[in-house]
Amino acid sequence: MADAKYKFIYCNVGVNGRTSDCGVFRESGLFKAMSSGNLLFPLNRPLPGRMLEVPYVIVADDAFPLSARIMKPFPCRGLTYEQKVFNYRLSRARRIIESAFGILANRFKILLNPINLNAEKVEIITLACVALHNYLATENWKNYTEISQDKIIANLLEKLPQQGSNRSVGLHN
Repeated sequence: MADAKYKFIYCNVGVNGRTSDCGVFRESGLFKAMSSGNLLFPLNRPLPGRMLEVPYVIVADDAFPLSARIMKPFPCRGLTYEQKVFNYRLSRARRIIESAFGILANRFKILLNPINLNAEKVEIITLACVALHNYLATENWKNYTEISQDKIIANLLEKLPQQGSNRSVGLHN
């Protein structure tokens, strides 16, 4: 989980990479604390330029459970205009965590490839990278986070396995 300045405010590492995001979340200390009512969120505050106080929430994708503190998009069928706008704005908010991961991986290139060490060492390396990322983002936020979105996307796309030809999705010349 990341804040608006791309700093990680919750990090859960050491789970098998084949486990779904929702599966990882359901086994996390964060989910357990939320479920038991032991997680203290900041007090409600008004959004900038507004008077109405709103709660702090976790912005998630549709794989996560909806709750009073977890916002997720509306299902994509038969949406009203307002629901489409909500989904769009929620997806914009989710870009923060995607960008935070992109910045982290681009600054600490070891994270761009599988790390051929035992799980305990990989966990230590990952947590160290996250801690350094947060420190650098705090001390020199503007310069540290200034990585072009094109570079982040290019590096992430390089790592994706090829899924077949364009013909498999109905694209033709």
